[in-house]
Amino acid sequence: MSYTEQEKERALKLYDEIGSIGKVINKLGYPSRQNMCTWIRNRNIAQTRKQVDCSDFPDHRRHPSLETKLNILHRCFECGEDILSVSEDTGYSRTSIYLWRRKDLAGGSIELMSKKKHLPRGPLEPETIESDTTQVELMDKIKKLELENDILKETIKVLKKEEGIDCDRRCPEK
Repeated sequence: MSYTEQEKERALKLYDEIGSIGKVINKLGYPSRQNMCTWIRNRNIAQTRKQVDCSDFPDHRRHPSLETKLNILHRCFECGEDILSVSEDTGYSRTSIYLWRRKDLAGGSIELMSKKKHLPRGPLEPETIESDTTQVELMDKIKKLELENDILKETIKVLKKEEGIDCDRRCPEK
């Protein structure tokens, strides 16, 4: 059976006053227990569900800067603030905060996937010196390989070049 919005509102209002589904049904003569439970559940979902704000404002960026992320991570994992309260305070979801932590933004490197699933609270550990030296070594190797590649390309161009017409050299006459 289909009920009007006014009937639903009347039943929900009476339920708020009485606090009993059975008494509401006895007093009004409608709805079924299942309908009443559904109305209550749907009303509670509508009240608790927050609207997602996807707008991008200068004071709250959709994609925050590294500094903002590190500040939030510092508050959550070093200072020990509750992640839910930091999330509500900053406007970034708890999921985002956990993802930033998992991606190890504190070290300055963003990995696509991290093997560390559950990181304990505590000071954010900066990357070790070994990783810095490895990064420098890799950059040097890239520069050397790019130089080698450029030299080989020029060598190939020179070898492919055909002899041009020489004006001083004449063909033998017949």
